[in-house]
Amino acid sequence: MEKENVNPFLKSLFPIVDCIADLFGPNCEVVLHDISNPEHSIVKIRNGHVTGRKEGAPLTDVALEMIKSADKDNLIVLGNYNPKTRNGRLLKSNAVNIRDPKGKHVGIMCINFDINKAQQLQQSIQRINQLIQDFAFVKEEAVTAKEEHFESDLWTILQGLIDNVIKEKGVTVDLLTKEERLEIIKKLNEKGIFFFKGAIHFVARALGISSPTIYRYLEELRLWKPERELT
Repeated sequence: MEKENVNPFLKSLFPIVDCIADLFGPNCEVVLHDISNPEHSIVKIRNGHVTGRKEGAPLTDVALEMIKSADKDNLIVLGNYNPKTRNGRLLKSNAVNIRDPKGKHVGIMCINFDINKAQQLQQSIQRINQLIQDFAFVKEEAVTAKEEHFESDLWTILQGLIDNVIKEKGVTVDLLTKEERLEIIKKLNEKGIFFFKGAIHFVARALGISSPTIYRYLEELRLWKPERELT
């Protein structure tokens, strides 16, 4: 998304992104998403090397769930969860839903702190162990169990969501019953996959059925239309 096309309210938050990144340094990635353009949602990012992303990258699966939860559960902040990057680096992450002055949900700001160096310090410098524990790690009972996938290609993220839901059934796609397919469609809708234009056809290919069948299942589940234009 070109800078001049960015939502003016989100653009006003650019200095906050810079402020946080400058304060915590190169191990702290700060990301601002415009949820109106999920396929290229990142409009501002600092220290993108932490997850390997840059401006124009899509929403993550966790960000997509935050969009759903913002209206359903009035979720404002998703805090203290520990995703891993594709190369296995452990992060400490927080994310906040952003609404404009009119109350419209327009964006998400995420902070991802690379805590691998903190772990190494913990192992080698026992005298500052407590400091590292307080700063870089969350108590076990407070950790939110979340997997988050950082990709540069939206369809890689969606395929991963579909594969995980199908895997829960314990059979191959060609052995799924209609009831199992309905359950899969319902769960994919809950995960927000139909938020994306073209997802109907993508899911149909993954399940080995036709797009009209997906539309029929959605009608049968009373999910028509789930989130956005489904074409």
